[in-house]
Amino acid sequence: MESPNTRLSKTMQGATAKIMIRLVICILAVLAIAAGSFAIHVQQDRLLSFTLNLFLIVVLASAIRWGTRYAILLSLVSALAFSWSIRPAWHFHLSDARVWTLLTACLVTGLVAGQLSGRARRQAINANQLRAESMAAQHRFADLVNSVEGIVWEVDAESFVFSFVSEQAERILGYPAAQWLREPTFWKDHLYPEDRDRAVKLRSSSAEEKRSHDFEYRIVAADGRVLWMRELVSVVVENGRATRLRGVTVDITNRKQAEEAAHRSERELRDVVNTVPAYVWSTSPEGQVDFVNDRWLQFTGLALDEALGWKWEAVLHPDDGVRVVADWRTALEFGQATESEARVRRADGEYCWWFIRNVPLRDETGKLVKWYGTAIDIEDRKRADQALRKSEERWRSVFENSAIGVAVTDLSGRFLATNHVFQAMVGYTEEELRAINFLDLTHEDYRQANWALITELLEGKRRQFQIEKQYRRKDGSLIWVSNNVSLVPGTESVPRFIMALSEDITERKRAEEALRRSEANLAEAQRMTHTGSWVWNVRTDALFWSQEIFRIYDYDPEKMDHPTWDFLERVHPEDRPKLEQRKKMEATQKEWADSEIDFRIVLPDGTMKHIHSIAHPVMDESGEITEVVGTVIDVTDRKRAEEALQRSEAYLAEAQRLTHTGSWAYKPEGGEVYWSEENCRIWGFDPQQEAPDLETIRQRIHAEDRDKVQETRTKAVETGQHYSHEFRIVVPGGIVKHIQGLGHPVFSASGDLIEVVGTHVDVTERKRAEEERERLRHLEADLAHMNRVTMLGELASSLAHELNQPIAAATTSANACLRWLAHNPPDLERARAAAIRIQNDGSRAAEIIQRLRAFYKTGAPPQRELVDLNEVAGEMLALLRNEATRHSISLRTELAPQLPRITADRVQLQQVLMNLMLNGIEAMTDRAGELTIRSQRTEEDGLLLMSVADTGVGLPSEKPDRIFNAFYTTKPQGTGMGLAISRSIIEAHGGRLWATANAERGATFHFTLPARVQP
Repeated sequence: MESPNTRLSKTMQGATAKIMIRLVICILAVLAIAAGSFAIHVQQDRLLSFTLNLFLIVVLASAIRWGTRYAILLSLVSALAFSWSIRPAWHFHLSDARVWTLLTACLVTGLVAGQLSGRARRQAINANQLRAESMAAQHRFADLVNSVEGIVWEVDAESFVFSFVSEQAERILGYPAAQWLREPTFWKDHLYPEDRDRAVKLRSSSAEEKRSHDFEYRIVAADGRVLWMRELVSVVVENGRATRLRGVTVDITNRKQAEEAAHRSERELRDVVNTVPAYVWSTSPEGQVDFVNDRWLQFTGLALDEALGWKWEAVLHPDDGVRVVADWRTALEFGQATESEARVRRADGEYCWWFIRNVPLRDETGKLVKWYGTAIDIEDRKRADQALRKSEERWRSVFENSAIGVAVTDLSGRFLATNHVFQAMVGYTEEELRAINFLDLTHEDYRQANWALITELLEGKRRQFQIEKQYRRKDGSLIWVSNNVSLVPGTESVPRFIMALSEDITERKRAEEALRRSEANLAEAQRMTHTGSWVWNVRTDALFWSQEIFRIYDYDPEKMDHPTWDFLERVHPEDRPKLEQRKKMEATQKEWADSEIDFRIVLPDGTMKHIHSIAHPVMDESGEITEVVGTVIDVTDRKRAEEALQRSEAYLAEAQRLTHTGSWAYKPEGGEVYWSEENCRIWGFDPQQEAPDLETIRQRIHAEDRDKVQETRTKAVETGQHYSHEFRIVVPGGIVKHIQGLGHPVFSASGDLIEVVGTHVDVTERKRAEEERERLRHLEADLAHMNRVTMLGELASSLAHELNQPIAAATTSANACLRWLAHNPPDLERARAAAIRIQNDGSRAAEIIQRLRAFYKTGAPPQRELVDLNEVAGEMLALLRNEATRHSISLRTELAPQLPRITADRVQLQQVLMNLMLNGIEAMTDRAGELTIRSQRTEEDGLLLMSVADTGVGLPSEKPDRIFNAFYTTKPQGTGMGLAISRSIIEAHGGRLWATANAERGATFHFTLPARVQP
C-alpha cells in the first residue's frame, strides 16, 4: 500500500502536469492567432479588428472553462502577441493605444466571465447535492415504513378517509393501496359486521379524547377470510383540534387462533383426565392438593373436600405413609420428579399397591408453578412378581447346574440370563451380557444368516434350529460354538423368549480347518506350479488324477467319471510312441527307478503345451509293482520364458543401441567389470575387446568431473543407496559427451557389497535440445511482452482517461473535505466521509496502475496461480471500457456465476483476452457495434469456455483459420503475431482457441481451458 507522502507527491505531480498542459494550450492558441494574422493578406484595419476579436474570444473561453487566473495570463500573452503582430512586425509596439485597449478589454472580459462561470458551477453543484440528499431521505423513509410488520396508515380524524397507507396493506389483506385511498368508506365497509360499531366508536373516541388507543377487531380480507387485527392509534392535534389519526394495524389472527385452541384444549384435557384409567391429581407449588379426578374419589370413597390439602395422607398404609410423605417433601424441596410404590386403602377397607409419580410444571423462566401426579394400580403385578420369584428359584437351580452353556434372550436378541458355563465360554459377566445383544458376540460373517433363522423362528416357519458359528470373546479371541436354538412360548405375565444351548466346538473346528487347509494348500501349490499328481493301479489299470491334471489336459472333471488312457490321443503324434513305450516298461519290468519324460500335448483348440512327467513305482511285500505314482508338470511357460529371454536379450541390445543406453556391472571382489556393447560404443571402446579396466574408464571422464563422479559412487556404496548423476566424458578425437549415470549397489544378507550395477545414457543430444528450447522460450517470452507493450500503446488515451477519473474524483472529495473542516465548528463526520472517498479513489487509481505494471512487466517466468476467469475478464473490461466508448461500441457480459478457479498464469490470460477484445473493437471502428464477452462451463467435458463476439467485418472468406498463423494480418498497422501468441498461450494451458463466423455479421473467438489446469 502506498504511503500518504507518495500519494500526495503523485497528486501534486498530476496537478502540475494539468497546469502545464493548460498553459501550453493558451500559448499555442495565441501563437496560432498571431501566425494567422501574418498569413492572411487583407487590409491592416480589418486584420487588426479580426485579430482583436479572436483574442477576446480565446480569453472568454479560457475564463469560462478554467477560471480567472488563466484568463489574466492569456490576456497578458494576447496583448504581447497583438503588439508583436502590428505592422511593421517583428518587434513590440507597447506604446500603441490599441495594445492597452486590448489588454483592458481582455482583463475585464476574463474577470467578469470567470467570476460568473465559477458562481454558476458552485450553484449547480450545491443544487445537485441538495436534490440527491432529498431523494435519499425520501427513499429511506419509504423503506422504513414498508419494512414495518403491519399496515402503517393516516386518515382524516372525522371522515376516516385514508390519505396514506403502506405497501403491507395489500400483502396482509389483499386490497391494493389505491383502493384504500380511493374509497372514502373503505375501512368501515370491510369491518366484520359484529365488530363494526365498536371499532368505529373506539377510533372516534381517540379523536374526541385526543389520546392514543389500542384495540382489536375483525376485518374481511379480499379472499373472504376474516382476520383479527390489533390497531395502535395516535392523534395529530393542530390548533387544539384533532385533524388526523395515524396508526399501525397488525395481523393477530394466528395469536387469536392459538388462544382459542388453548381454551379448547384445556376443556378437552379435563374431560380426558376424568376418563383415563389412572388416578390423577394436581397440587400447588407448596404441595397442597387442589384437584383429584373422579376415579381417585371413587377408589378411595372420599369426598372432594376430604382429599384436598394434605388430608390424602389418611388413605396410605401405616407402613408406607412415613416413607411416601418423606419422599414427597424431598421432591418439593428440590423441585424434582419423584416415583414410589405404596399401598392405598380402597373404599371397602382393603389395601392395594399403587405406582405413584409426581412431576413439576415450570413456566418460561423456570419457576415452578404446579405439580401433577398420577398413579396406576399394580396389585396384580405385585402378586405375579411373587409367583415369578418362586418359579425363578426353581429355574435358576436347573439353569446354573447345566453342563453346557445356556443363554436366554428377548425377541430382539438382548441377553436376559446366562449360566456360568456360557459366561466362562465368552469371557463376560452376567451383568455385562445383559447390556449387549447376542449379535454383538456373533462374528460379522454369521450375523445375517443367524438373524434370518431367528426371523423364521419368530414367524413360526420352524420350531427350532441348529447353527455352527463363531463368537468373539471379551478378550477379542474367537471360539466356535454349536447352538441349538428354540422359541419358548410366553404366558400372560411372561413374554416369549429365545433359549440357546451352546457347546464349545473350537477344537473340532481347528482339526477340520487344519485338514481343509492342508488339502487346499496342496491344490493351490499344484495350481500355482502347474503340477498335477496321478496314480496308476497296474493291476486294475485304473487312473486317478488331481484337479490340476484335468486343467492341464483341458478335461472337464464333471463330464468325465474317471480318467482313462484315452488322453494319449492328445499327446503330440511325434511324442506318443515314446510315452506308450514308457507305459509298457513300467507295467512289465519289476525293477526300475524313477523315470522322467518330456512330451507335448495338443488341446482341442490347437493350443500346444510342453509337459514334464516323473513316475515312481510302489511295490507290495512280495516286490510286485502294485501302483505307479507320479506328477505331470506344465512347463509351457518355462519353455516360452527361455525363448522370450533369448529374444529379450536381443531386443535389449537393440534398444540400448537405439536409445544410446549402456549397462554395466562391477564386482569389487576380484575387480571384474562387465560392459554392454552399447556402453563400449558410447565411451569409444571396441565392443569386440574385453571390458576396460577402472583406470582406463577414469581417464575417459572429463578432468573437471572425475572427483565428483568418484565421490558420488563412493558415497552411494557407503550408504547403500541408489545414485544418479550427470558428467562429461572425452572420447578419442576430443569429442565431449554428456552422460547420465545410474547406479545401484547390491549387498549380501550379511551387509557385504557384492556388486554395483547401473546404466550410462548418452544425453548429449538432449542437452543440446534443452539449450535450444530454453533459447526459444526466451524469444517467445520477449515476443509476447512486445505484443503486450504494443497493445498498451494503442490504449494510451483510454488508459489516461481511466486514471484521470479516480484522480479527479479524489480532488473533488479533497475540496469538499477542506470545506467541511473550515466550518465552525468543523463537520468532522462529513469530512471523514470525504476522506474515505479520497482513500477509495486513490486505491482505485493504484489498482489500475498495478494492473498495468503487472501486464507490462517483462523478464519474469510464467507464474501459475489460482485464477478466477470471470475476474480476469472484469479487469480487461475495466481497461478497455474507455477505448470502446471512444468508438461508440457497447460492452456486454454474460458471465456464468460460480465458475471454478483454475491454475494458470494470470498475465498470459489477460494478454489473450485483451488481444481478442482489441481485435473485436478494431473490427467495429467504422461503425457502432457491440462486443459481448461470455463465460460458461461445458456439460460434456467440464471445460471452461470463454467467448468474445463482435458485430464487425467478420472473418476472411477464404481459409479463415489462417488468421492464427504467425505474421498473417488483415490490419494495415498489425504485426500478425497477436492471435498466434494467444493460441500458443491457450494451448500451453491445455486448452484450444478457434474462431467462428456469426450468423448475421461479425465473428466470435472461443477458447477453452481445463477446469483444473495443472502447472
